[in-house]
Amino acid sequence: MCDEGCIIADYIDEKNRNFGEKRNSIFHLINKLARRLR
Repeated sequence: MCDEGCIIADYIDEKNRNFGEKRNSIFHLINKLARRLR
């Protein structure tokens, strides 16, 4: 079994991964808009 520290580390890791994906998709949208405005 995973202890509490391990579970928390997994949870934080998952949150960071999700945050990174969201940030990347936001940058992707901004880039698409910028290309359209040029």
